[in-house]
Amino acid sequence: MGIKNDFLWDLSEKLISFDTVSFKSNSQASSYIADILQDLGFKTHIDHYSDHGVKKEQVVAWIGPEVSGGLILSGHMDTVPFENQSGWSKDALKLTLENDKIYGRGTCDMKIFIAHCLAAFKELNLENLKKPLVCVFTSDEEVGCLGANKLTPKLERILGEIPVPKRAVVGEPTEFKMIHSHKGVVQFDVTLRGIAGHSSRPDLGRNAIEMARQVIQLSETFNQKFSMTSTSENREDFPEFPYNHFHLAYINGGQAANMIPNECHLKFSYRTFPNDDPLRLFFEFKQAIEQKLYSDEEYIQIKLNRMTKAMPKCSDHELENVLSALTGSHNHSVAYATDGGEFASHGIQTYICGAGSIQQAHMPDEFIEVEQYERGKEFVTDIIQKLLMA
Repeated sequence: MGIKNDFLWDLSEKLISFDTVSFKSNSQASSYIADILQDLGFKTHIDHYSDHGVKKEQVVAWIGPEVSGGLILSGHMDTVPFENQSGWSKDALKLTLENDKIYGRGTCDMKIFIAHCLAAFKELNLENLKKPLVCVFTSDEEVGCLGANKLTPKLERILGEIPVPKRAVVGEPTEFKMIHSHKGVVQFDVTLRGIAGHSSRPDLGRNAIEMARQVIQLSETFNQKFSMTSTSENREDFPEFPYNHFHLAYINGGQAANMIPNECHLKFSYRTFPNDDPLRLFFEFKQAIEQKLYSDEEYIQIKLNRMTKAMPKCSDHELENVLSALTGSHNHSVAYATDGGEFASHGIQTYICGAGSIQQAHMPDEFIEVEQYERGKEFVTDIIQKLLMA
């Protein structure tokens, strides 16, 4: 049977066709997934919430006996934007096979993993499950794991008599490498407010951009200090960049060359390490600004925008051994964040492992290689058989 003539292709084609960019509703995709899971014998629950007036839905589904020792398989339905992203030569919402690559937004990150799960479930005899299988398919992962943050605390209530599994596999694109920990991220905004005036009389105004320059210089001082301090664990786990770093991502201020700018906006972010207090650096920087530069809220506002949790090392050795046997991989740590941080924060031991390369995530002409695509269903099948049916 050709690659285009099976259930996995049909699933993938349909999932890619849904425009689930994070700022849009994903209700069509969630309903489609939930309907298939119900047809396969799962009990399902759709979690609803509104994000700035946009309807968002998340799917929880479960099957198997009401005993402990189950497994969560998780992926996110949302994608990053593709409209106005230069470099696309394919239709982002059409699954396209060309030269051993399958193109489309979400092929790599990460709708295909959801298709791998659904296709594997159809081929398995799920009546033979000895432990429960739980699916958690989230929204808004790409904008700070907001969906998982809302959903994970509700799992005990949603699952009822099924104990919340204490292990999970999140099928992000890792080329089947085992990710057992990752960094988190904190984003915050700084707004400087000066006094407007004519540039010919700078003494009568207060230049908000000059105020912002002092904040930026302070961040550079922090970064210099960070570059001289790192732990041995961080050097081992994150050798590419084992330090903290305040990243200046955005600056906007001023209107014309002959006007004293009265407002300037900055956006910062920094990556957090597992087991660190994620907000410690935010409050240290905020305190330094207030002590050394400006403390009056009339002149400066410092606002925490978003925090995505780091994921500490998974300590589930049975899960580690099964994944290692299936993939031939060993433990790695990565700098990007996933829904795994939310699961881990609720005591769920989590690995990140799935088909596709993270190098293709968020890129124009996003693709997954055919070899990875075809291997993914077998990967999910083997996990279920070894952990829930043996």
